[in-house]
Amino acid sequence: MYAQYNLGNPSFCAPTPFSPGFNQGYGNFGMTQQMLGSPYGMPQGWGGMQNQMQQMMMMMQTMMMFQQMQMQMQGGGMGPGNFYPPMPQPYGPIPPNHGFPPFPPQPYNNQPYNNQPYNNQPYNNNPYGNGPQPFPGPRPQPFPAPAPPPWNGPKPTPQPAPAPKPVPKPAPKPLNAQQWRTSLNGNPGALKAYNAMTPEQRATVDRLGMNHPAEAGGADANFLKIMGNGRLTNRDRQGQTTLQHLDQLDRQKVPKEVDKPTAYRELVANIAEPGNTNQRGRGTCAPTSVEYVHVKNQPSDYARVVTGLLSEKGEVRMNNGETMKRNASGLGPDNSGRTSVDRIYQSSMMDYADGDKMTYNNQTDQHVGADGKNSHQGMYLNEEAKALNAVTGERQTSRGVDPNNTGFMGIRRFTTDRDLRHELSEGRNPIVCMTWDQSPGARDKDHALTITKMDGDYVYLRNPWGNDEKGGTNGPPREVVDPNTGLVRMKKDDFYARLTGINQREDDRSFAGRWWDRITGS
Repeated sequence: MYAQYNLGNPSFCAPTPFSPGFNQGYGNFGMTQQMLGSPYGMPQGWGGMQNQMQQMMMMMQTMMMFQQMQMQMQGGGMGPGNFYPPMPQPYGPIPPNHGFPPFPPQPYNNQPYNNQPYNNQPYNNNPYGNGPQPFPGPRPQPFPAPAPPPWNGPKPTPQPAPAPKPVPKPAPKPLNAQQWRTSLNGNPGALKAYNAMTPEQRATVDRLGMNHPAEAGGADANFLKIMGNGRLTNRDRQGQTTLQHLDQLDRQKVPKEVDKPTAYRELVANIAEPGNTNQRGRGTCAPTSVEYVHVKNQPSDYARVVTGLLSEKGEVRMNNGETMKRNASGLGPDNSGRTSVDRIYQSSMMDYADGDKMTYNNQTDQHVGADGKNSHQGMYLNEEAKALNAVTGERQTSRGVDPNNTGFMGIRRFTTDRDLRHELSEGRNPIVCMTWDQSPGARDKDHALTITKMDGDYVYLRNPWGNDEKGGTNGPPREVVDPNTGLVRMKKDDFYARLTGINQREDDRSFAGRWWDRITGS
């Protein structure tokens, strides 16, 4: 007799040997099995066990159906009664819905569970489906972080606001040949110098004169002036004329921060009148005094140095053999009110004079050390001497002066006065340091000026304030001689009462010769 049993899904029940030795097959538990009256049936004596096995298989089939229902309704999980791995969900695991009726299985959207599309989409042959829709409700939001406590530390040091970029003026229209010739013929001194030039020089003068007219139109009066007084044909130590350096500036490329036509006119104006150099709103009285001495006594070399600083490379060889490089912080406009030529020359000289271990910051007007800390403003006497040495190529002597110590019977004041006179007679202009404005918060408490002349009662000085020098009480008693150039004169008693330092050429006279000049006043 055969007994046939439905033992479940064949995809679940795999062939399994049922023998103590596992090497003899008695059949497998498929969908139907012949259990009795068959050569492959159960061994005798196993009838009771057969009934138990049948009941176990029916229980397993029921558990499988229940697990499939749970997977379709809850999306899997490793909770109690669910040993299938969790299905992926959009925003994390979905909490099990324990309140859902577990049995008997109910249709989903009026559709049977097995092998039916989910939201009209196939299951991709997944027997467990793709799970239910995401758990309803708002998505969790990130927990807001607490606000930081208020800052109770020191306030940062305010930095000076960058200067607004000036709006460039429209360049004046170049002159034609007839306009240039008319202007030249109207200046007898310039015309005489022009006629004495070589044909090559006249051609260069014509081109520069026509390409760089005055802002108001017509020929540049400063260009005609340096033609007439001979400063245009002045030569530097290499034999190059001012005209050649101006021609070089006109032809070369300059940094984008510099407007070349404007810089060209500024350079010509300084050469025409050295008193145009001005420190304005920076504590650069010492390098401005050096600049004044440079352009006054060596106009061609000054034009050479400025042309080098305005080049793309931004460096120039000085007369002492060292190289001065353009200071980057002084290249662009600032709030000082200086011309671009003065700003670049003075900031570069400040940077050169303080040596390799410091850098001058034109924006803050401070020398900054290698540690990033501000060191000082202005120039010390030895830094000023280094700058003069670079400009003149001559060794310089710096010495401090005690205004309260005039020496026995005033011998110190006497020798100082005679030595300064000697320097002037040699065509040099000593730079002196004086106690100047003692008002609270004054910038120029110690001030550098250039001696231009001395007579029996007065010392004539050029103040680097230029046309900002109006006299008054912000400094020692003085009289303004030329309000356009900063030239003042001061009584000798007032001058020596405030003199604190001198920079001048190293004296190469013998001891006897020095004293002979002092006694004779030569």
